[in-house]
Amino acid sequence: MIRVGRRSAGPRLSSLATALFVATCLAGRAGGRGDPPEPPFSTELPPIPAPDLAACPTYPVVRVPTGHTVVIQSDKGEETLRLIGVYVPPEGGEAVAAGAFTERLLAGERVYAVPEPEWPERDREGRRWAYVYRAPEGLNINLELIRQGYGRVVAADGFAQQELYRAYERHARRVGKGVWARHDGPEPAATTRPATTRPARGADPAPRTADDSVLVFVTEHGTRYHTRDCRFVKEKGAAITLREARERGLKPCSRCRPPS
Repeated sequence: MIRVGRRSAGPRLSSLATALFVATCLAGRAGGRGDPPEPPFSTELPPIPAPDLAACPTYPVVRVPTGHTVVIQSDKGEETLRLIGVYVPPEGGEAVAAGAFTERLLAGERVYAVPEPEWPERDREGRRWAYVYRAPEGLNINLELIRQGYGRVVAADGFAQQELYRAYERHARRVGKGVWARHDGPEPAATTRPATTRPARGADPAPRTADDSVLVFVTEHGTRYHTRDCRFVKEKGAAITLREARERGLKPCSRCRPPS
């Protein structure tokens, strides 16, 4: 009797083991068909390096015209510094907020002005490109605008601190700081949103997100905008944002096909 019982229990245990084995294999195969699971989200940000400013002169701040420009008193007289890698709209609520923020940081202060070695000294308007650091502690004003959500990372060419700025811009956007508080959520109704800049006649209304970080290139008297490598702007092209191109009523070049 015992022998018969053992024989009858054997197939049942074998069937159970087989079923478990098959289920495990099927689960493994199903998981193998898809992409590997994404690593857990990390909120860790790269450390902000301490600049070596011991050999740099300091300049008194005369005024802060906009969020991304600062007028200093140098040995050449008054000079305007243009913050490297930072874009602030020329007008509207965002421009006002950024200007007030930079003013709070720099009014009555002295600053260091550090150039980008790979860039020309000045932009097309004669402003001096610079990483601006507040003296004496070395607060990176360019990065602080990005970190607090008062500006976007935009530049016609790559620059040394670009990846650092991008990391803090992504974080500001993720947590909804400053300009990003309105951009990632639904837009308010058109009847309740105050107009800031009226688009030129014939220009399409631009979305408030990507167009402020996409650069296109134009000539002084041209009616179209282009990519950086277009032959029409290789010698005398100036970079502007796609939003500004649309507001001017410029059309995309039919040859190089820039974003539209």
